[in-house]
Amino acid sequence: FFSGLAVFTFCGGSSTFRKPLSLSRMEPTSATHASIRRFQEFCASPPAQEDLGAGFKDVFHALCEAYLHEEVQLESVRTLLREAQKIPEAPRMACDVLWVFGFQCSADPLKRRYVELVRSACEAGAIPAPELQERLDPDTLAAA
Repeated sequence: FFSGLAVFTFCGGSSTFRKPLSLSRMEPTSATHASIRRFQEFCASPPAQEDLGAGFKDVFHALCEAYLHEEVQLESVRTLLREAQKIPEAPRMACDVLWVFGFQCSADPLKRRYVELVRSACEAGAIPAPELQERLDPDTLAAA
């Protein structure tokens, strides 16, 4: 079912992600809606500063994973990223999560969806281009 397991720890945060990515399509589940709800709830009521980074990265990671598995539409992710703009560190933290997915999404069709996600985040103004240029690899940026 899963093609691999990736484990990454973000520098400066306490969050470790153990999220498998599959190249096969998954059926939409209630977990999809849960990732959207969790992100909305997080942005509506962010935790204290000491929990903000790990919490945001966790909920955004789950949302991105749902998009990559074709469980969530790109427009939903884009809209939610715009909602996150009220959190000052959101662009930097979102870029950190996208950086991790860059390593996980090296094969098509995930690579295509990943590039679409990066492009959409930039076009929506959710992550400033300089932030992306600083963290993401040049090949991804050229494709986006």
